[in-house]
Amino acid sequence: MKCKMLIVDDEPIIRNGLTQTIPWEKYNIEIAEAAHDGLDAINKINAAEDVDIVVTDVRMPNQDGLQLAAYLDEHYPTIRIIILSGYDEFNYAKQAMHAGVKDYLLKPVDIDELITVVRKASEEIQEERSRNAEIEQSAIRNELYYQVVKTPASHSPDKNLVETVKLYPFVTLIKNYSVLKSKESRGQLCKWKRHWENKISDVFTKRDVDYCISFFTGQNMLMTCLIVKKDGLKTEDVKSSLISGMSELEIPLYALLYNRYIRLDELAYVYRQFDQSLSFLPLADEGILQLPVPDSWKNGCTSPDLQSEKLIDSIVRGEQDKVRDRITELFDSFRINACSLTETTSVARGVVSSVYERYQGLMRKKTDLDATLLHSLDFQCYNTYQAIQFLFENDIRNLMNKCQLTHVENNNWLMERAETYIKNYYTTDIKAQEVADVINISPNYFSSLFKQRTGRNFNEYVNVLRVEQAKTLLADTPFKVREVAEQVGYHEYKYFVEVFKKFVGMTPTEYRKWNTTPVK
Repeated sequence: MKCKMLIVDDEPIIRNGLTQTIPWEKYNIEIAEAAHDGLDAINKINAAEDVDIVVTDVRMPNQDGLQLAAYLDEHYPTIRIIILSGYDEFNYAKQAMHAGVKDYLLKPVDIDELITVVRKASEEIQEERSRNAEIEQSAIRNELYYQVVKTPASHSPDKNLVETVKLYPFVTLIKNYSVLKSKESRGQLCKWKRHWENKISDVFTKRDVDYCISFFTGQNMLMTCLIVKKDGLKTEDVKSSLISGMSELEIPLYALLYNRYIRLDELAYVYRQFDQSLSFLPLADEGILQLPVPDSWKNGCTSPDLQSEKLIDSIVRGEQDKVRDRITELFDSFRINACSLTETTSVARGVVSSVYERYQGLMRKKTDLDATLLHSLDFQCYNTYQAIQFLFENDIRNLMNKCQLTHVENNNWLMERAETYIKNYYTTDIKAQEVADVINISPNYFSSLFKQRTGRNFNEYVNVLRVEQAKTLLADTPFKVREVAEQVGYHEYKYFVEVFKKFVGMTPTEYRKWNTTPVK
């Protein structure tokens, strides 16, 4: 940053010579508008408020150089004053020193000497600026940190900083961080984080901000505050700069932006808004989410109940291929319906719980359930549908294995026992509950497995066995139709006739007549 210098002299030739003939820009000096006396200089300094160095003559009308120096020493003590005088007198030098003047040059001015003195003053000013900036930046960083972490009860924000500092806050996160973390070493993750933090700093230190301060508030959340004391970068420019900077990184990022500049003591509230909005990250346009989020997002998405029920049914049946396909369908519906991560996790958690509860009811036994989705999730890390789906698939796989829902051979063995029992006792008043008790599973689970194996429900299967036996008896024995009904398990003659006709297409009497009529 250049130092700004004001030349003050009542002689136009000297004033113009000092401002126009010396290449001050070569020495990182910017010349402000020249002044013709001390009063004119004071007016110009008051208007600009950014003058760093004043080179002034002593003898001038209205207000001389010493009076100007005294005024600046009182009101602008940081301005460096260089006195030029044609009088080699000790009193002038003594008065100048009292007025805070450190450099006193005699006229006619040696240009090289003047340049040397100005450059030295500029370097000292720059060094002091750097020291002050470091102190100020450290104080601001501490205040920012206190705003987003647990603040000591004894701490109160610096009033001067609160009143003078405006900041634009945003956070950035690695997209799909949980997947990246599972694949990469700790060292590689640290390398990427440094590169990410440096990139954010590079993007904004080149823009119109006083400071760009960043620090991690979690393993995958970088808090950045752009500090301005005057009108600086517009909020829409921050977004475009972020999109450009993020596109240059090897790793994809999300960003959450606030919609305006804030005071330092508002940051705690804004940070909570960022944290509470992480659930909406998958809905961000180009990875950028600007707060506040639309109300329509908060109203929730269309709940994919049908997909959930189909998935639960396939899991309980042990249909692994269908389970994979239906998990994909479920998560596709989350994307299509723009569900938040909170809603997505809630539905997925509900599926895991329902499967577990149904298993306990079906199998009449309990097993420990340690599913990741049943615990609270950190959306800093699990910030995509893909990440939630990965956890969900693992939970379902572990649950199916633990509950032996993938053991098809076990289910087949159970159903073979069930079929043998039914074939032995189908002529009695047999019920599904009875068969389920024999193989020690619940009636509902038995019905599900039985239908899966035979393609028929229990009653239909028993009726088929009874009708087939009735056909044999009708064709090969002289028993009356009512007696045949009793022998195959039907105590109501009318019901037997209805069932027989349904499966055979004719009544028992018609069947016997048709089956015993000699072929001509």
